[in-house]
Amino acid sequence: MSAALTVPKLPVTKLDAALRQLDAAIEMFLEGRDEVAVHTLASAAEMLLGDIAKHRKVLRIIDLVKPERQKDLLRKFREAQNFFKHGQDDPDGILSFAPSQTLFKLFEAILHTIMLGIPASPEREVYWCWFACTYPDTVHWDKAPEEMRRLRDIIDDLLDPLDAMNLKPFLELLRQRRTVR
Repeated sequence: MSAALTVPKLPVTKLDAALRQLDAAIEMFLEGRDEVAVHTLASAAEMLLGDIAKHRKVLRIIDLVKPERQKDLLRKFREAQNFFKHGQDDPDGILSFAPSQTLFKLFEAILHTIMLGIPASPEREVYWCWFACTYPDTVHWDKAPEEMRRLRDIIDDLLDPLDAMNLKPFLELLRQRRTVR
């Protein structure tokens, strides 16, 4: 075999791939990068983590849905994901995409990691706090880990009313968390 055709290979587990996709999607989101790219990466991570959770018999959000409704719900949840990934059936198709659905893809993927017992990365910690501050009625703070509550309290002091999605302090928090680890 020619040396020009030899390509170094990187061994990657499914779990490692999913976590790397998830953390990259979160970083891209916090940086305000392209919504379609963020959604595609977040969806890939969420689906892979969901498959791993199913294989390990770990509870997933979809498991809380009645079996007869799961297929329809998954079709709707994966509409944008599949549109961005496949073109054989409708190469000229147009999708009315709501980027806000990505926020919940990321949230669901993080829930998979929590249910799987995977330690949080700085990206996942920061996103969890951003989500909780953005949707405060969603998180049961009494059940959240102490570290998450501490991060929430720090963030509350940094929020800028002129930053509509409040991403700047979370991007800064991510930079700080990375230097701590």
